[in-house]
Amino acid sequence: MERAGAAIGIVIDNTKESADSIIMSDDGYGIGIEIPSMLITQDDGEKLKDWLSQADDEELSQIAIMAQFDISRPDNRVEYDIWLSSSNDKGLDFVQDFAKVDDKFGASVLMTPHYKFAICEDCTAKQRAEHCYGDGKYCAVDKDHPRLSGRQIIGEDLRQICIYNKYYQKESTRHLWWDYMRHIHINCYGSANIDCSENAHKEVGIDFTATKQCAADSWEGVDIDFSKKVNSSKVYNPLIENELTAYKKVGTHLFPSVIINN
Repeated sequence: MERAGAAIGIVIDNTKESADSIIMSDDGYGIGIEIPSMLITQDDGEKLKDWLSQADDEELSQIAIMAQFDISRPDNRVEYDIWLSSSNDKGLDFVQDFAKVDDKFGASVLMTPHYKFAICEDCTAKQRAEHCYGDGKYCAVDKDHPRLSGRQIIGEDLRQICIYNKYYQKESTRHLWWDYMRHIHINCYGSANIDCSENAHKEVGIDFTATKQCAADSWEGVDIDFSKKVNSSKVYNPLIENELTAYKKVGTHLFPSVIINN
């Protein structure tokens, strides 16, 4: 499309559905493409195609299409999200390399890390016990690290979220999240279990007990001991729910990914 001279790509949905909640993302073959693109509904696409098929040469010569991509900065600060997983080596590579850039930006930017969680209603009881909490409500899996269970990944994701929430908002301590991520990447080899996490806390100077308690306290919904609580379908985790909501809004299928100003 770009090689043919198009200034923008308009993709028509092949299903009758609302396009508001659909996110178009690079499937890995978009390197080098510079023109923007947008998705429109099947109904709008049919109207556009019908008009083009009936328009005469004069009408076609006068056609003009206006497209607007709003990337607002209401607080004069760039906000960017990094989508990753605590077990994703490429994501940790990116975080390690980008730490110096974020430090130079300082208060002019706000970075928010986001983590991909899955829902697995069709998983077997064995899979749920190994890779899920909440009876399949919150799951994770990494085929590149088969020895690392989904529960271990979720545990580390929650610890990283807790560290971010506690330290990143203050400019004097925001480096602690980056320092922790760097230590995890260098020393845990993509398998950040709780022992390696504890060592990272000690090296960076973060209170491991407080982080561990933050992750444990994030599980709500039933008033029973922690080991049984996380297996109940009634369990609720606001930290993970925030990630699931963010994924529905602006999530991506590629990791790592950066989303700027939504």
